[in-house]
Amino acid sequence: MYILISHSVAESLGFSDLVLLDSIEGCQHRIASVGDGAVEIPIPSPDGRFLAYYYNEVYAPNSCFIGILDVRKGTPFRIRLSENSSFQTENWAVENIRWIDQNTIIVKAYTLKKVGNERSKQFTYYTAELNNKINIK
Repeated sequence: MYILISHSVAESLGFSDLVLLDSIEGCQHRIASVGDGAVEIPIPSPDGRFLAYYYNEVYAPNSCFIGILDVRKGTPFRIRLSENSSFQTENWAVENIRWIDQNTIIVKAYTLKKVGNERSKQFTYYTAELNNKINIK
């Protein structure tokens, strides 16, 4: 698959989507953003059954959204993406996400703290297990 970012403007408002282009079937899959910018590039699970992605809020520095998509194989070479689960917080933003195994991700999170005239990132790590929803620990 190829990844494109789609940007559009309507009445002075900006919108962005991340588009996955299937080079074999010629299909496209849109991952709509929950905010003004596009989501980050999705990270496939080791077995390819899930895609994890995130979006850090543009206007709220310590806020983020994490989403998990199911990847289902349909007809030969055709995949379908559907929403599995999501998580949203106003307490931290995402630096990076990695899969630990087929059902667990680790999130490197940060909060921006003002130190004098500069902002610095303070990092924390969370794990999330996929059951029917994301459980951040």
